[in-house]
Amino acid sequence: MHSLVRKFRGPLGLTGGKGRSPLILYRVHEYLATKLAELLPTTDGGVLRTIGNVVVYVKALAKRREMGQAWQQVAKLILSRASAESIQPQLSLALLMDGKLALGHKRARAKAPARAAATN
Repeated sequence: MHSLVRKFRGPLGLTGGKGRSPLILYRVHEYLATKLAELLPTTDGGVLRTIGNVVVYVKALAKRREMGQAWQQVAKLILSRASAESIQPQLSLALLMDGKLALGHKRARAKAPARAAATN
């Protein structure tokens, strides 16, 4: 099982079970539902919107990719409950290094405000 998922099933528990506080489960769920500062489209057609989406994405990575330094840093940030703003740059880097960040989508969004300003 992926270390990131194992950690969330560990003492903080996503699965509940004996002695699991509903408050702890709520906090874990609340953290995983945190929206990223910017949507990150992937080349496979997916879009990473929340920290929970990132956990699912990392969990599905091939072992070779998962063990890469960039993805390990993303996992460490999530396990330390870093803010979405702190995770975003490292996540973008990891996706970019794997060739999985859909750059065309980001460029189109970046150019749109400039065109709107030019028409005013």
